[in-house]
Amino acid sequence: MRALLLILAVATATTAYAKTYRWVDENGRVHYGDRIPAKYAQQQVQTLNQRGVVVDEKNAPKTAEELAAEQAQREADAEAKRRQEEQNRYDQFLLSTYSTQDQILQRRDDQLAILDSRIASGEKSVSESKATLSSLKSREDTLKSRDKAVPQKLQKQILEFETVVRSSEAALDAMREEREKVYNEFERDLNRFIQLKSASRLY
Repeated sequence: MRALLLILAVATATTAYAKTYRWVDENGRVHYGDRIPAKYAQQQVQTLNQRGVVVDEKNAPKTAEELAAEQAQREADAEAKRRQEEQNRYDQFLLSTYSTQDQILQRRDDQLAILDSRIASGEKSVSESKATLSSLKSREDTLKSRDKAVPQKLQKQILEFETVVRSSEAALDAMREEREKVYNEFERDLNRFIQLKSASRLY
């Protein structure tokens, strides 16, 4: 009798702790069972208790596409964080460097004045070089019109001044681009400074 009770107790305990699994096949049909077929072992599987409540869940391995999407999202989040940190440093620089809009405008005008002076000097240099080159070529044309040989010295001078004009014009273009860049950067600084100051007054 005592042995029979022990067997029944073991059987009852085994039944009480038996697990039921839930999985979905390749056709989308839901299956339940006390064992998971090997072909579905790597898919998403839920473990249910006696009441049919999910007590555990094993997710299916992620596909290459899912892993790639997660990696792309992590990279996007990291880039967004980097940009935000960069923006915070930029904002802190503005607020610690300037107290008023006029200070930004004054500094802008000072830097532009220096660049304008350099540009004016460059324009004068280009103009003078072009005038010299024009004079040298005029002498060359006169000699040719008279069927006279053009001296090598004159030819060399023409080549040298053509090089000078090209390099001077390139340098002048670079200075003009730098001026535009400086102007745009100060416009950005000014607009952001105004935004920050306006936001601080709201709180």
